[in-house]
Amino acid sequence: MKKLISVLFVVFLLAGCSITNIGQSNFEKVYALKGETVVVTASANSTLRDFANKVADMMASSLGGTYGVNAIAFHETDEVTLSESPLADFAKQNHAKYILVKTFTKIGLYGNAIDTFDEELALLSLAERKVVWKATIKYEAYNRIGKGHAATGSVNKTMELLQKDGFVLGGM
Repeated sequence: MKKLISVLFVVFLLAGCSITNIGQSNFEKVYALKGETVVVTASANSTLRDFANKVADMMASSLGGTYGVNAIAFHETDEVTLSESPLADFAKQNHAKYILVKTFTKIGLYGNAIDTFDEELALLSLAERKVVWKATIKYEAYNRIGKGHAATGSVNKTMELLQKDGFVLGGM
């Protein structure tokens, strides 16, 4: 009986360490992103802005390095500007055709580590002035340390969804 209880305890402990990363998307038409300029931005509450900026950098690097997209990260700041929309101005200056917006709507912290988040994604076509792709991600990685696994989980699931939906193809 003690052995059975010990085995069950270990199973529950290991089950609590698993990662769940679920994504859903919807769109009307596929837009090929290869060769296009895409501005990537990520937002979270102000205390986690560094995390969001890291996700934007990683996402831009992933799109550009593997999938042939000219991806540029835009970082949100608290800086006061004269522009109504610094993101739109940045996209225009870089001749972007699309903006990929990653919004962390709910982030769960365990100490200083991110262990859960809900994320909404939108791909905006600047030429058509509309959202052409939407997706959501629900990530759970209880008992993990740091924020790197959450950033990687966000980027990997986004790339998986973009590939599945045909916006980027298998890589170069």
